[in-house]
Amino acid sequence: MDEVDIHHQDPPSCLIKRLPLELLLQITSSLPTRDLGHMRLTCRAIENMLLNTFAEEFFSRKQFMLSFFSLNALIDISKSRMGRRIRRLQFGTDALYEDVVMGRSNLTELYTAQSEFLHTGVHRDMLVEALRHLENLEDVVIRSFNSYGRTRDGPQAPWRSYGATTAERETGRPVRMEYYRPGELRPIMFSHLLFNSLLDALGAAGSRPTGIEIMGRGAPPLGDGAFALTPALRPSVPSMLHGLEKLHLHVEIRAPGRPVPGTGADKDKARHSNILPWFLTHTPNLKNLRINGKIQAGYELEVFLKWLGELVSDADSGPVPERDHGWPPPVALPKLEELSLGHMVTCYTVALRVIRKFAPTLKRLELWRFTLRWVDEELPSGLATDSSGTAPVLRPFLSSLLDIPVDLRHIMMGYIKEEWRVATEHLWPWPQVISDVSLGRGHPDCVAYTGSDWKPFIRELLTTFRTAPIVQSTDMGAANGGFAAGSFEEDSEMDSLEEDSEMDSLEEDSEME
Repeated sequence: MDEVDIHHQDPPSCLIKRLPLELLLQITSSLPTRDLGHMRLTCRAIENMLLNTFAEEFFSRKQFMLSFFSLNALIDISKSRMGRRIRRLQFGTDALYEDVVMGRSNLTELYTAQSEFLHTGVHRDMLVEALRHLENLEDVVIRSFNSYGRTRDGPQAPWRSYGATTAERETGRPVRMEYYRPGELRPIMFSHLLFNSLLDALGAAGSRPTGIEIMGRGAPPLGDGAFALTPALRPSVPSMLHGLEKLHLHVEIRAPGRPVPGTGADKDKARHSNILPWFLTHTPNLKNLRINGKIQAGYELEVFLKWLGELVSDADSGPVPERDHGWPPPVALPKLEELSLGHMVTCYTVALRVIRKFAPTLKRLELWRFTLRWVDEELPSGLATDSSGTAPVLRPFLSSLLDIPVDLRHIMMGYIKEEWRVATEHLWPWPQVISDVSLGRGHPDCVAYTGSDWKPFIRELLTTFRTAPIVQSTDMGAANGGFAAGSFEEDSEMDSLEEDSEMDSLEEDSEME
């Protein structure tokens, strides 16, 4: 029998390589991330077969944090073959916060290094370097919570910022997201710093994303100072904003209280901040606008909505004027198709004015934790309730909405409330009444319609919604722009209109390497 030279035998063919791609993807879809990484390392052929689906799952959306380790990884990825795969770049508000560090000497050095990194501007320079190489970037997102949709690694496995797990392992302490604690005051919130750093870096890098989103769940909203644009300091930011098509904001506007009935729009404007309106004058190409107020919403955004709903005259349609101390002329936003408003209180006629202005192009409308109040707050005599026990605030809103010539393809309303005051000779301030609204048959808290004929949906709501008073208060605090205790329950999700399941896909660094 002939001898066999085992040293010169051809290696056996890998049977896995012979599998149809669809079957291989089905097999690997159930592997945990670490095992998937091991399988990709078995041979170059398998790595090539899995490349597109792997890149889509782990790199089309990628989340980082403001740390040297995390941003250095972002720079490396941006210069690799995966850089062109990133379309959605997300930044978490992960950090070592002072309340975690205090009393722990082993963390003081790390906290000091983090502060130095942020306050010297090194993080901004690193962002610029990375953004210059992300040629297919579409959306930039700031988020204050992790998604728990990483099903590959278990039903509650989170997608976390690149570097967060490594930082926790090295420090032995949690690296958490920024969150809001009632009554807490900070000079500048971390999300404010992150937002401004990203605006500057995007402008300096010549990056032109089509969307910017702030996703705050329990985090402090951005103060209006975050939207200040001084041309001498930030000359490249306005041109970046000009190309935006999507802008989702979580804001808190400085305001002294509720708009004063009978004072006129000009006097109301004089008492409110105009920084956000000036910011929006640089975004003429928006197609999708979402504005969410703070969780315990007050009247802060009503004057802003009045400005947003002002019609544009021929005199206002020219170039953006130089900013002064007054309010800017109204913005046209002629391409606006999607409008979402949440966590705010406003007169129902103001909300109608905004919808009517954008009706020629509007396709999607969402109102979330939205409180509609009566004109000048006092209900006309005899109109406190109708025969079905419902207050007359939502009813004229819905009825007037039917008269607006708008071709909506989607409408959603959730956790709607009504507010009015009952005139009386014996009490001042007049008792405030806030009612929960149950919408539709079965009285759900949230209803939605998607289709080509939205008006029958609204007509049905008019016959099925019910209200129930939840607050009757003569508290002076409520009368001056705040709610009495219990008037706005804490949202268990404390997020506005986003669903995690469709928003997040991020890869943790320690499991990628």
